Amino acid sequence: MPALRKSTLLTAARAEALRRRRAAIGRGGAALAAAIGDRGLREANRHQFRDAVAWARSSPRRAASFAVIAVAAGAGLVAATGASQDASHRAKAPRGAPVAPPPPPASIVGCTAHGPWLRMDGASPKAGKVVALTFDDGPSQYTDGFLKVLARFHAHATFFVIGNQVPGREPALQHTLAAGNAIGNHTFTHPNLAALKRKDVRAELLPTTRQIRRATGFRPCVFRPPFGAKNRTVISQARRLGMLTVIWSVDTRDYTRPGTSAIVQRVLSGVRPGGIVLMHDGGGDRSQTLAALPTILRRLKARGYRTVTLQQLFHARPVARGSGPGTANSHNEQ
Repeated sequence: MPALRKSTLLTAARAEALRRRRAAIGRGGAALAAAIGDRGLREANRHQFRDAVAWARSSPRRAASFAVIAVAAGAGLVAATGASQDASHRAKAPRGAPVAPPPPPASIVGCTAHGPWLRMDGASPKAGKVVALTFDDGPSQYTDGFLKVLARFHAHATFFVIGNQVPGREPALQHTLAAGNAIGNHTFTHPNLAALKRKDVRAELLPTTRQIRRATGFRPCVFRPPFGAKNRTVISQARRLGMLTVIWSVDTRDYTRPGTSAIVQRVLSGVRPGGIVLMHDGGGDRSQTLAALPTILRRLKARGYRTVTLQQLFHARPVARGSGPGTANSHNEQ
């Protein structure tokens, strides 16, 4: 067959495939899932794909746009483009410096909490052998190290962020969410909230939520008061912003730098199904905690535990862009 004729037929076949995929995606979620069978998209992160599906189903125009992306992925174009951009980014970064991933899917903009507004743990008959690891006082120079260890063990955690430490470390927050971890509010300056007036409590919570949203597009639904200091005012102000107040059931006291083995032992001796473990990725030298984390994860797995985020532990519902009133992204932030 002449080369020109073969090229013409190939172009026509691709055009027909594009038309069919657009039609299938426009018909809804079932057709969309069936139409996107290309290798490039199968390799994509499952959570990001689900978010992309929800985004595509929201309007015919978005469905058509998503169809074009699907065809490109099938042809290997998306993968090739991403690989070239990643290689370029890594080439420019200083040796040993963390490379920031892209931000999480823009269609998920928050989460909706429900149930009791104060939580000490997630123990319940249905919880099973799950444990929520949490890290306070970041982001810091240690945060990327914790994220790398979690990724190596296919584990997830929740990071409670101090608002005034976010500027300049936005990539760390983006990396946190992109890797399937969760982010919570830990005030703006880390004060004892129980000693503050109502307006001052709100002045600590609201700017932190705004910093997180500016950095990631995500609005947190969990909050931890510094030192665990809480009262009715603190809990009610967090609730007004759509956030559960979360304390802990296992305190490693790693901020005292007791040694790696002591941190490991405190986790393993205190953990129970549905437990919440307090550690720190910021606020000082966290090298001992970072060194302890691999052993903690290995031994928890050996005991049959699975690590989850607080949103998973409390079954908080994700909020998609444009969800309308009554959801987490509609709470008063004035």
